[in-house]
Amino acid sequence: MPPRDTAPDRLALIRDLLTSLPAAVAYLAGPDLVIDFANDAYCRLAGDRDVADMPLRQVLPELAFRYLLEAFAGACDPAALALVYAFAEAFR
Repeated sequence: MPPRDTAPDRLALIRDLLTSLPAAVAYLAGPDLVIDFANDAYCRLAGDRDVADMPLRQVLPELAFRYLLEAFAGACDPAALALVYAFAEAFR
């Protein structure tokens, strides 16, 4: 019987894939948008430093809310992203 694929194996594979991408990738968690994972390209973008467990607004203060909200939510409202997270609904 072949070994079964497990969820931890799949997560490790995904993490390896994201780590190897040349594009900046980060996973933000919680209402404070704490960086749970960032690949090397993202760390370079953030000034060649380890950004794990740091809030986005601390890592990239110049982008944290204004420009990311414009890109992701289409608005420049600092509360919009927090509302999207809190209620799991698209912002329009």
